[in-house]
Amino acid sequence: MNLLLQALQSPESVQAVWNQVRVQYPEIAEPTVVLAMRRLAEVWKALFPAEQVRLINLLIQRVVLLSDGIDIVWREVGWEELAGELASNTIGGEMLEVEAAQ
Repeated sequence: MNLLLQALQSPESVQAVWNQVRVQYPEIAEPTVVLAMRRLAEVWKALFPAEQVRLINLLIQRVVLLSDGIDIVWREVGWEELAGELASNTIGGEMLEVEAAQ
């Protein structure tokens, strides 16, 4: 699980997510996406196991084990759905706004 969280927080993953979000959801600001990705490890520990499974199934198509790590094949539609959950006027969006204000 730690490898997965590291992959989600890598600069390459953050950039890839931002590239998709800005096309699909132009109303979501870049700092919102970056904050969400960076906070994922902290939030992950607080999620119920069922929600962890939901997010894994939403975001990951498959994981390939390599001799020097892992290769994650992401679900594009999953990132779109997650971005939608972070949009303005949603619970996820409101939670990020509260976090940013603190």
